Amino acid sequence: SLSLKVADIGISLEDAADIAKESASSILLKNNFSSVIEAIKEGRKIYYSLKIYLIILLSILLGIFTHILITFFFFSQIFLNTITILVLNMAVETIYALSIISPDADEEYLKKKPERRMINRRTLLGIIRNSVFLGILSTSVAFATVGNIYSIMLFFVLSRPALMWYYKFKYKIDFFKSKKIYVSIILSILTISVFLNSYLIGYIGGKYPVFFDFVITIALVLFFLLIKMVLLYIERSAGT
Repeated sequence: SLSLKVADIGISLEDAADIAKESASSILLKNNFSSVIEAIKEGRKIYYSLKIYLIILLSILLGIFTHILITFFFFSQIFLNTITILVLNMAVETIYALSIISPDADEEYLKKKPERRMINRRTLLGIIRNSVFLGILSTSVAFATVGNIYSIMLFFVLSRPALMWYYKFKYKIDFFKSKKIYVSIILSILTISVFLNSYLIGYIGGKYPVFFDFVITIALVLFFLLIKMVLLYIERSAGT
């Protein structure tokens, strides 16, 4: 019982002695310590899921901020107004939170001990790099589509699954096996699509997107994903 008290987490079995169960921090209902291993795996899945959620969320929100800074200071105009930013925030943050899951992960990768800090220096640099890329490419979308606000918003919404695809390979975690991910992506697109309403699109000073606008937006999202995958290949080749 003394070892159970001084341990970080004292674990006892259900059929253990009463004094052992009283000293333990947790009691296993199944008389099998293999359930501890499964619990650790599930905990690491949740850890990586939350970490990737925060990375993607902060990358997109800072990407929106970077987009506004670039267009304002370098081109003296702002394409996204207060209403569009609020709706975009709901599409990429609130709806995204509904799809947080414990995804399938590579068994070998789960054996690695997680980093002590979820957001460390390397992670922070990755977020900044993502936001810079998103800010530059979203500005490219803005000028390529002649300031089509819906296309800009669509770019940021679609950048989420692009980043998820990238982190699927980086952390060897497959998010796309869950239907919740696809539902959240569709809901996000439907949320920003309220601005296709004739009254609202006139209110924000926008215009209806044409086929070319969609092509440009999707092409730049894929280009963003390509950049990320090339950087991942370089990082792995360098052993970082």
